[in-house]
Amino acid sequence: MAANVDRDKQWLIECLTATLDTNRDVRSFAEAALHQASLQPGFAVALAGITANKELPLGLRQISLL
Repeated sequence: MAANVDRDKQWLIECLTATLDTNRDVRSFAEAALHQASLQPGFAVALAGITANKELPLGLRQISLL
């Protein structure tokens, strides 16, 4: 179960990072994926976890608030 949590967290971090990509297609895909993920239970809690994780880069933590 912990592996799934880590995998989900990593996926969310990668999607958030992809929203900053200069390639419009990459950005659009990431935004659509995040929109779908936002419909799932626990999405806001996962974002809050990223925001609170001081081991992650500040920019990534900030984008998780948007």
